[in-house]
Amino acid sequence: MIISRTLLPFSATYVSCPVPYINVTEYLAVRFQVATQTAISGASLCVTRRLAAIASSQSINVSQRRKHINLWIDLGCGIGLPALVMATSYIIQGRRFVIWEGYGCEFASTSTIPSLLILLLWPLILSAISAIYGGACGSLLEIVSLTTS
Repeated sequence: MIISRTLLPFSATYVSCPVPYINVTEYLAVRFQVATQTAISGASLCVTRRLAAIASSQSINVSQRRKHINLWIDLGCGIGLPALVMATSYIIQGRRFVIWEGYGCEFASTSTIPSLLILLLWPLILSAISAIYGGACGSLLEIVSLTTS
């Protein structure tokens, strides 16, 4: 049974169909769509952290322990948090997918406070931390350029 109703004035149509019509790759693509929102912000934070560390470092040598700590922080921001968001997205999904005719599958979330917290809070937190690192990096570069001139 396929149910269809038009949501937009042009030809985009919302289609709800039984699960056997969806293969595993489309299901994984929907999960990766959820994780990508957090992963982009996490990758930005990793890059900004490294740039801030380069701009603020006085010495070239970094201990092996500090390298491992930096690696685990980067893995946590770049892979750990997106995996956590992907795993917790099962809590807030209204149905397994939304299928858009001519586009494909999309994650179906409910418009509730937990869904906003799980899906939107992490990218905002990571972006805010990245902005703080970027501001600190910019002010450090300004201080270094003032002291050298």
